[in-house]
Amino acid sequence: MVGVGIVGLGFGTAVHVPAWRLDKRAKVVAVCGRDPANTQKKADELGLEALDFESMLARRDIQVLSLAVPPHSQPALIESAARAGKHLFCEKPLASNLAAAQRAWEVVAQSSIRHGIDLLFPELPAWQAAHDCLPRLGPLKHLHLSWLLESRAFRDQLVSWKTSLFEGGGAIGNFASHSLHYLEWLGGKVQRVLAWSTADPAQQAHAQLLLQLDHQVQASLTMAADAFQGSGHRLEIYGRQGALRLLNNSGDFARGFHLEEATREVPKWRTVVAPEVGEGDGRIEPVGRLVSRLLDCIQADRPMHPGLAEGLRIQALLEAAGRSLREERWVEVGHD
Repeated sequence: MVGVGIVGLGFGTAVHVPAWRLDKRAKVVAVCGRDPANTQKKADELGLEALDFESMLARRDIQVLSLAVPPHSQPALIESAARAGKHLFCEKPLASNLAAAQRAWEVVAQSSIRHGIDLLFPELPAWQAAHDCLPRLGPLKHLHLSWLLESRAFRDQLVSWKTSLFEGGGAIGNFASHSLHYLEWLGGKVQRVLAWSTADPAQQAHAQLLLQLDHQVQASLTMAADAFQGSGHRLEIYGRQGALRLLNNSGDFARGFHLEEATREVPKWRTVVAPEVGEGDGRIEPVGRLVSRLLDCIQADRPMHPGLAEGLRIQALLEAAGRSLREERWVEVGHD
């Protein structure tokens, strides 16, 4: 059994705890939060111990720390965990800025720990099917993403990292950290980025991005976390010989995607994957796949993908998008 400590009481107890419990090789031992009373309450509800972070680092029966904390808090925890020899499962974005992410990565890279990051869309069946369909599309021409919803943080005007661009939130930090990863997975590496927004610069609740990918493929992104009755999550992929579209307006972040395909040979849209149905939070199962992969890599002593290297790559793309917003121009992005 691998002992796991969960750091963070919100997403940590709602998704990380049940995700780890899906794998019988893992035993969730304890939870850690900022407020001792609330931490104890959550621990009692889940049948776990309540510990502070330093105690988690000291416990020999905890080999993995699963971090579900705001981006601005995560790098320091990553560095401490790596120095203590604890394997890591982290959230995205990795940090609130590239410099902090780079420092954390340097500490991790000098350690012997294994690490993963919660980039869950490539774990979803509809997205995997879309990746498998790509060869039938021929050379890609362009991709268009529309991700429009009203998040609870913006709807209720919560004081949260998700409503603060400077803490790693806003539409770019919260949505584009996922989108930039899966667009590179599907369409190729980003070469340069152009971003703009009319939203409050402190929150950046909505934004648009243009990306130039490898082989002159273009991608456009329209994202909003403040769109009342928004149309949901829609990705369209166009090639010379066909097209795909992934659609989800179910209200579930991860469950409910509908994949359709059309080709020049069969031009009528046909369903490739019907929307998944199920109860509970749709994020638990794909996060469960990721943490199981991390356990595989710990046991085999090999790197996991996606890991913190992919998290650092996303952070570099987010930094480029932020720079483009400020300077109102295209910003070049390297492959490293």
